[in-house]
This record gives sequence, structure tokens and C-alpha cells, in this order.
Amino acid sequence: MKNLIMGAAKGYGWDVLEPFVTSWRRNCPDAELVLFVDDMSDFTRDKLIRQGATLINIPDELRGIVNNTRWKIFGDWLEIHGDDFAQVFITDTRDVIFQGDIFAPFNGLTNWLGVATDADDIRGNKSGDASNLLWLTECFGRAEAERLDDKKVYDEHFRPSRDELSCVARAVAD
Repeated sequence: MKNLIMGAAKGYGWDVLEPFVTSWRRNCPDAELVLFVDDMSDFTRDKLIRQGATLINIPDELRGIVNNTRWKIFGDWLEIHGDDFAQVFITDTRDVIFQGDIFAPFNGLTNWLGVATDADDIRGNKSGDASNLLWLTECFGRAEAERLDDKKVYDEHFRPSRDELSCVARAVAD
């Protein structure tokens, strides 16, 4: 069973995506790459397809707001196709380069969730960047964002409970 790398790319040209794709081919050659795309030139689409990526057009009703709707798009697609893959890695595309096989350390593990993201709290008190709070508010509503605003986005001490993960999964699916 293959592993899957999944991401979204809206308005990116080949010059932006080439480092991501090249590092995927070099370091994770056995993983399938599925990209949800919008506003992409034929040249870039052709290059991605020739490199082996599967491109899926973002549904019309979700176009234009890909950054915040990609989680629903990914979830909907995985509901149908997720059982076809051993492991799934969801990532950004514009600013990610694979430095090795990302799946190797996790071979044989099942039913786990790994998170790698900012260590600042959601309000951005360390960095002054409140984009996570704005994103949560837009996606899940003010009450949910305020409930979580003093939490870390992720650090070694914050382990969301099963109920918290379920709440996020329900919110993303709604």
C-alpha cells in the first residue's frame, strides 16, 4: 500500500513548486502526490503531471478561499480514498522541501496523528503574528477561537484530547 503526500496549490507557477516537487521525487519516490489546484497555468499543470503528481481541481464553490477550505477538501477526498493509503502526510507546498523520506520513521505505526507547526500560542504573543487566531475565527467561529486562544499551536506539552481532536474534525467536516 502506498503512502500519500497531499497539498493545495492556488496560483503557483512551476518556479514556486519545482523545489517541492523535485525534493518529493528525490526523497519520497514511493509516495503518491495529490495536489488540489486552482488558478494554475497549463505549463505548470503539464510539468506537475509529467513529474507524476495527481491534480484535482478545487470545487467551484470553494474556489478563491483555498487556504481556509483545504482542510474540508482534504477530508472529503480522504473519506473516499483514504483507505487506499498506508500513511498520509498533509503539507504546504510553496515553502516545503523534503530532506528525506518523511514516512520512514513511522513505518508500521497505525492510528496516530503527528503535528508539526508553530510553537507560538494561537494569539501570536511571541511573534506578533495573529494569523492563526484569524484563521481559527474564520473557520470555526469566534467562540471556538476564543476557547483555544491561549493554547499553543503545537508544542511538546500540548496534547489535544480525543474530544478536542473530534471537535476539530467535526468542525472541519461541517
